[in-house]
Amino acid sequence: MSDTAISEEMAPAAPASHPAASRRQEIQAIDKFFKSVSVAPGTQQAEAIVTIRDRARVMALTISERVPNGAEKDNALKAVAEAMFWANQGISHR
Repeated sequence: MSDTAISEEMAPAAPASHPAASRRQEIQAIDKFFKSVSVAPGTQQAEAIVTIRDRARVMALTISERVPNGAEKDNALKAVAEAMFWANQGISHR
């Protein structure tokens, strides 16, 4: 996944008229980006990929909740997405 794809998927939601609506949109974007992908069930690789993706999603949601909006938050979310990508690449190449 390129930096551009990560940026587009993880881009902050457009400002909403109500903070709760904006928060909901952000959660939906994180859920969409970090949703589980289909992998062959029952293999150690599949188990590892699903675990990493699920834990990356939890980390992204925690960052979303705890870090104020801004460049630092955007960079932190991108770093989680990149870490997940590289971990999954490492798993799939063994």
